[in-house]
Amino acid sequence: MLGLITNRRNITSDYTIGEMMKWYLDTRDPTTSTDVVCVNKHYKMAEGTLKNAWASVNNYILPEFGNKNPSELDNMALIKWESVMSAAGVQTGPRQKALSILRKAFHAARDKLLINANQSFPDKVFSHKNIASTSKYSLSDYQRLWHFIAIGKRFCNTAERKARELQRATRLLMLTGARKSEITRARWSELERSLNGRAPSIVVHESRHKKRRFTHIVLSTLAQEILQEQYKQN
Repeated sequence: MLGLITNRRNITSDYTIGEMMKWYLDTRDPTTSTDVVCVNKHYKMAEGTLKNAWASVNNYILPEFGNKNPSELDNMALIKWESVMSAAGVQTGPRQKALSILRKAFHAARDKLLINANQSFPDKVFSHKNIASTSKYSLSDYQRLWHFIAIGKRFCNTAERKARELQRATRLLMLTGARKSEITRARWSELERSLNGRAPSIVVHESRHKKRRFTHIVLSTLAQEILQEQYKQN
Protein backbone atom coordinates (compact mmCIF):
# COMPACT_ATOMS: atom_id res chain seq x y z
CA MET A 1 0.00 0.00 0.00
CA LEU A 2 2.22 2.75 -1.29
CA GLY A 3 1.75 6.13 -2.81
CA LEU A 4 0.24 9.47 -1.89
CA ILE A 5 -3.50 9.81 -2.40
CA THR A 6 -4.99 13.30 -2.52
CA ASN A 7 -8.43 12.49 -3.90
CA ARG A 8 -10.29 9.21 -3.74
CA ARG A 9 -11.79 9.73 -7.17
CA ASN A 10 -8.33 10.01 -8.74
CA ILE A 11 -6.62 7.06 -7.06
CA THR A 12 -3.76 5.60 -9.07
CA SER A 13 -2.50 3.20 -6.42
CA ASP A 14 -1.72 -0.41 -7.20
CA TYR A 15 -3.73 -2.06 -4.42
CA THR A 16 -7.26 -3.45 -4.39
CA ILE A 17 -10.00 -3.29 -1.79
CA GLY A 18 -9.16 -6.90 -0.96
CA GLU A 19 -5.55 -5.94 -0.22
CA MET A 20 -6.77 -2.94 1.76
CA MET A 21 -8.95 -5.19 3.92
CA LYS A 22 -6.07 -7.60 4.53
CA TRP A 23 -3.79 -4.73 5.54
CA TYR A 24 -6.43 -3.33 7.90
CA LEU A 25 -7.13 -6.64 9.66
CA ASP A 26 -3.45 -7.59 9.81
CA THR A 27 -2.76 -4.39 11.77
CA ARG A 28 -5.53 -5.42 14.21
CA ASP A 29 -4.05 -8.88 14.83
CA PRO A 30 -3.13 -9.11 18.55
CA THR A 31 -0.21 -11.44 17.72
CA THR A 32 1.60 -8.75 15.71
CA SER A 33 3.48 -5.65 16.81
CA THR A 34 2.28 -3.62 13.82
CA ASP A 35 0.96 -0.21 14.81
CA VAL A 36 -2.75 0.36 14.39
CA VAL A 37 -3.55 3.18 11.97
CA CYS A 38 -6.83 5.05 12.48
CA VAL A 39 -7.61 8.13 14.50
CA ASN A 40 -9.25 7.30 17.85
CA LYS A 41 -9.08 3.55 17.10
CA HIS A 42 -5.72 2.61 18.54
CA TYR A 43 -6.46 -0.92 19.62
CA LYS A 44 -5.97 -4.52 18.58
CA MET A 45 -8.91 -6.87 18.11
CA ALA A 46 -9.46 -9.79 20.43
CA GLU A 47 -8.82 -13.18 18.82
CA GLY A 48 -12.52 -14.02 18.48
CA THR A 49 -13.40 -10.57 17.16
CA LEU A 50 -10.66 -10.77 14.54
CA LYS A 51 -11.85 -14.22 13.47
CA ASN A 52 -15.41 -12.95 13.04
CA ALA A 53 -14.18 -9.90 11.13
CA TRP A 54 -12.25 -12.09 8.70
CA ALA A 55 -15.34 -14.28 8.20
CA SER A 56 -17.44 -11.20 7.46
CA VAL A 57 -14.87 -9.87 4.98
CA ASN A 58 -14.39 -13.22 3.22
CA ASN A 59 -18.11 -13.95 2.98
CA TYR A 60 -19.56 -10.54 2.11
CA ILE A 61 -16.87 -8.02 1.07
CA LEU A 62 -14.31 -9.85 -1.06
CA PRO A 63 -16.75 -11.58 -3.44
CA GLU A 64 -18.18 -8.22 -4.55
CA PHE A 65 -15.34 -5.72 -3.99
CA GLY A 66 -12.16 -7.77 -3.54
CA ASN A 67 -10.61 -7.10 -6.95
CA LYS A 68 -11.83 -3.51 -7.30
CA ASN A 69 -9.86 -0.34 -6.78
CA PRO A 70 -10.90 1.82 -3.80
CA SER A 71 -11.94 4.57 -6.23
CA GLU A 72 -14.71 2.29 -7.49
CA LEU A 73 -16.38 2.23 -4.08
CA ASP A 74 -19.27 4.66 -4.53
CA ASN A 75 -22.95 4.80 -3.63
CA MET A 76 -24.05 2.89 -6.71
CA ALA A 77 -21.60 0.10 -5.90
CA LEU A 78 -22.96 -0.11 -2.35
CA ILE A 79 -26.56 -0.15 -3.58
CA LYS A 80 -25.72 -3.03 -5.91
CA TRP A 81 -23.91 -4.84 -3.08
CA GLU A 82 -26.93 -4.39 -0.81
CA SER A 83 -29.19 -5.86 -3.48
CA VAL A 84 -26.91 -8.86 -4.04
CA MET A 85 -26.57 -9.58 -0.31
CA SER A 86 -30.31 -9.24 0.27
CA ALA A 87 -31.12 -11.55 -2.65
CA ALA A 88 -28.69 -14.11 -1.23
CA GLY A 89 -30.63 -14.11 2.05
CA VAL A 90 -28.02 -12.29 4.13
CA GLN A 91 -29.73 -10.73 7.15
CA THR A 92 -29.53 -7.05 8.08
CA GLY A 93 -27.13 -7.59 11.01
CA PRO A 94 -24.36 -9.34 9.03
CA ARG A 95 -24.71 -6.80 6.21
CA GLN A 96 -24.31 -3.88 8.57
CA LYS A 97 -21.34 -5.53 10.29
CA ALA A 98 -19.60 -6.10 6.95
CA LEU A 99 -20.29 -2.51 5.89
CA SER A 100 -18.90 -1.23 9.21
CA ILE A 101 -15.64 -3.16 8.74
CA LEU A 102 -15.34 -1.89 5.18
CA ARG A 103 -15.88 1.70 6.33
CA LYS A 104 -13.30 1.41 9.13
CA ALA A 105 -10.75 -0.11 6.75
CA PHE A 106 -11.30 2.74 4.30
CA HIS A 107 -10.89 5.34 7.03
CA ALA A 108 -7.70 3.65 8.24
CA ALA A 109 -6.36 3.70 4.67
CA ARG A 110 -7.31 7.37 4.46
CA ASP A 111 -5.28 8.18 7.56
CA LYS A 112 -2.35 6.13 6.31
CA LEU A 113 -2.42 7.20 2.66
CA LEU A 114 -3.80 10.74 2.99
CA ILE A 115 -7.07 10.21 1.14
CA ASN A 116 -9.09 13.41 1.08
CA ALA A 117 -11.18 13.35 4.26
CA ASN A 118 -14.19 14.85 2.46
CA GLN A 119 -14.21 12.07 -0.08
CA SER A 120 -13.20 9.15 2.10
CA PHE A 121 -16.28 6.95 2.05
CA PRO A 122 -19.72 7.11 0.41
CA ASP A 123 -22.52 8.53 2.53
CA LYS A 124 -24.89 5.75 1.53
CA VAL A 125 -27.31 4.83 4.32
CA PHE A 126 -29.32 1.71 3.60
CA SER A 127 -33.05 2.08 4.18
CA HIS A 128 -34.18 -1.09 5.92
CA LYS A 129 -37.74 -1.78 6.97
CA ASN A 130 -38.76 0.48 9.83
CA ILE A 131 -39.59 -2.24 12.32
CA ALA A 132 -39.47 -1.41 16.01
CA SER A 133 -36.74 -3.25 17.87
CA THR A 134 -38.18 -5.73 20.33
CA SER A 135 -36.64 -8.16 22.76
CA LYS A 136 -36.35 -11.77 21.66
CA TYR A 137 -37.27 -12.86 25.17
CA SER A 138 -40.42 -12.36 27.19
CA LEU A 139 -40.50 -11.59 30.90
CA SER A 140 -41.17 -15.24 31.66
CA ASP A 141 -38.14 -16.21 29.55
CA TYR A 142 -35.91 -13.97 31.67
CA GLN A 143 -37.41 -15.42 34.84
CA ARG A 144 -36.69 -18.97 33.68
CA LEU A 145 -33.16 -17.98 32.73
CA TRP A 146 -32.61 -16.39 36.15
CA HIS A 147 -33.70 -19.55 37.97
CA PHE A 148 -32.16 -21.98 35.51
CA ILE A 149 -29.70 -24.50 36.91
CA ALA A 150 -27.93 -27.20 34.92
CA ILE A 151 -29.17 -30.19 36.90
CA GLY A 152 -31.21 -33.05 35.49
CA LYS A 153 -31.07 -35.82 32.93
CA ARG A 154 -29.89 -33.46 30.21
CA PHE A 155 -26.94 -32.39 32.37
CA CYS A 156 -26.05 -35.72 33.97
CA ASN A 157 -22.32 -34.93 33.87
CA THR A 158 -22.68 -31.65 35.77
CA ALA A 159 -22.12 -31.73 39.51
CA GLU A 160 -24.47 -29.61 41.60
CA ARG A 161 -21.63 -27.34 42.79
CA LYS A 162 -20.62 -26.64 39.19
CA ALA A 163 -24.25 -26.12 38.20
CA ARG A 164 -24.70 -23.52 40.95
CA GLU A 165 -21.54 -21.79 39.75
CA LEU A 166 -22.96 -21.62 36.22
CA GLN A 167 -26.16 -20.17 37.62
CA ARG A 168 -24.28 -17.43 39.43
CA ALA A 169 -22.29 -16.65 36.28
CA THR A 170 -25.51 -16.41 34.25
CA ARG A 171 -27.04 -14.05 36.79
CA LEU A 172 -23.96 -11.84 36.76
CA LEU A 173 -24.11 -11.65 32.97
CA MET A 174 -27.76 -10.60 33.19
CA LEU A 175 -27.05 -7.98 35.86
CA THR A 176 -23.94 -6.44 34.30
CA GLY A 177 -24.48 -6.84 30.55
CA ALA A 178 -20.80 -7.79 30.31
CA ARG A 179 -19.30 -10.17 27.79
CA LYS A 180 -19.01 -13.79 28.84
CA SER A 181 -15.20 -13.79 29.01
CA GLU A 182 -15.21 -10.66 31.19
CA ILE A 183 -17.17 -12.56 33.84
CA THR A 184 -16.11 -16.19 33.50
CA ARG A 185 -12.40 -15.35 33.27
CA ALA A 186 -12.36 -12.78 36.06
CA ARG A 187 -9.84 -13.30 38.88
CA TRP A 188 -10.26 -12.56 42.56
CA SER A 189 -7.09 -10.48 42.42
CA GLU A 190 -9.00 -8.10 40.15
CA LEU A 191 -11.78 -7.77 42.72
CA GLU A 192 -10.05 -7.46 46.08
CA ARG A 193 -9.55 -3.70 45.96
CA SER A 194 -12.59 -2.72 43.93
CA LEU A 195 -15.13 -4.67 46.01
CA ASN A 196 -14.10 -2.76 49.12
CA GLY A 197 -14.12 0.63 47.43
CA ARG A 198 -16.78 3.30 47.22
CA ALA A 199 -17.92 2.03 43.81
CA PRO A 200 -17.57 -1.78 43.80
CA SER A 201 -16.63 -3.06 40.37
CA ILE A 202 -14.90 -5.77 38.40
CA VAL A 203 -11.67 -4.58 36.82
CA VAL A 204 -11.51 -6.15 33.37
CA HIS A 205 -7.93 -6.74 32.29
CA GLU A 206 -7.05 -5.51 28.80
CA SER A 207 -6.34 -9.09 27.67
CA ARG A 208 -10.06 -9.90 28.04
CA HIS A 209 -11.45 -6.63 26.72
CA LYS A 210 -12.64 -6.37 23.11
CA LYS A 211 -10.75 -3.12 22.57
CA ARG A 212 -7.68 -4.19 24.56
CA ARG A 213 -8.00 -1.65 27.35
CA PHE A 214 -8.72 -1.72 31.08
CA THR A 215 -12.31 -1.08 32.06
CA HIS A 216 -14.53 -1.28 35.14
CA ILE A 217 -17.87 -3.05 35.40
CA VAL A 218 -19.83 -1.40 38.20
CA LEU A 219 -21.59 -3.91 40.46
CA SER A 220 -25.04 -3.58 41.96
CA THR A 221 -25.73 -4.75 45.51
CA LEU A 222 -27.22 -8.00 44.19
CA ALA A 223 -24.21 -8.60 41.92
CA GLN A 224 -21.90 -8.11 44.92
CA GLU A 225 -23.90 -10.64 46.92
CA ILE A 226 -23.59 -13.19 44.11
CA LEU A 227 -19.82 -12.69 43.99
CA GLN A 228 -19.56 -13.02 47.77
CA GLU A 229 -21.49 -16.28 47.56
CA GLN A 230 -19.15 -17.53 44.84
CA TYR A 231 -16.14 -16.54 46.94
CA LYS A 232 -17.38 -18.63 49.89
CA GLN A 233 -17.62 -21.70 47.65
CA ASN A 234 -13.95 -21.52 46.61
